[in-house]
Amino acid sequence: MSRKGSVAASARIALAVGTILVAINWGSAILRGTFASRDWWRLLLNFVTPFLVAEYARRRLSGATSPKDD
Repeated sequence: MSRKGSVAASARIALAVGTILVAINWGSAILRGTFASRDWWRLLLNFVTPFLVAEYARRRLSGATSPKDD
């Protein structure tokens, strides 16, 4: 998989997981209209964290499966 394709895959994972996390963590506040503007950075972490985890795992796995130089 190309670097661009793998970043896109990590972004799709982050979008899916982040959406679920936002619904769980912030859904009621958003629906009630009580979501504070100061909490936007916390909401964004629900997307950034899964992206970073997916990228980390991809890089670890790609390093583990490539042949080692002797």
